[in-house]
Amino acid sequence: MASHLVLKLRDDDPWIVAKKAFDIVAAYLQPDSSASATETAACLDALTPTKRQLCEGEESEQPGSFLLEFWETFVVIVRQVPHDHPSQKRLVELVKELDRLAATSAESVWAHLQRLDNVLADNWNVPSEQEDSFEPFKEWVNLNSFVSRLYGAGLIKWYRFAIWTIRDSLENSQVPAADLLESRVAAAAQWIENSASKLFKTLRDTEPSEGDRRAFKSPLFDEEKVLSLDRWAFWRSKFQELAELEVSQVVKTEAIRAAQVMDQVESI
Repeated sequence: MASHLVLKLRDDDPWIVAKKAFDIVAAYLQPDSSASATETAACLDALTPTKRQLCEGEESEQPGSFLLEFWETFVVIVRQVPHDHPSQKRLVELVKELDRLAATSAESVWAHLQRLDNVLADNWNVPSEQEDSFEPFKEWVNLNSFVSRLYGAGLIKWYRFAIWTIRDSLENSQVPAADLLESRVAAAAQWIENSASKLFKTLRDTEPSEGDRRAFKSPLFDEEKVLSLDRWAFWRSKFQELAELEVSQVVKTEAIRAAQVMDQVESI
């Protein structure tokens, strides 16, 4: 059996609804949990403004406010689930069930996973060499694992998170310190492992918008090449190059596997 997860809300004075959501999700994610994704999604849905039993004198919040609080709590949990733990898959199954609830009611707050992209954008902060512990490096990989799984499963279309992570990991001419390099390579590799086929098609077939051109450019790829097979080929070559350097075995393993998956996707 997979290891027990020690999860913390990381809020000394949480909103009571956020605390309830945390407890529901945390219990569901434990390896010995018998709760299904469908059951857990229903429990979370019961916390939404129009379905929750309000205390006397309490006014319900707007759906958007609820979703921002909920997804912030959810991402706090995601960061603590190791990228290779089976519960990463259970997280995706739960999001899939929340998304399905939107099809059952026109009043559902879960349609299109609203506000999740806002919360992810706020949390998309690459760790730096200034971190005082290794935790931010591990949590960065965990977060990328989750979001790349959502993207690979077709639950989200926000490829910008993939481009940002892989660009910052592989398009830097300076080799960072060991811990930072390991985290960045592992984070980039999550996107290849969990969504390579979809990402390849995006770079091959998508005409970048003006926003894409501004957001994704780098010293190596100008505005016309931000979404291109040239960039895909460069990423593959960087993974291959990393596998040949004097780096940790973790980096070598991640780089070799990512390069192999990219080769396989191209040959399909």
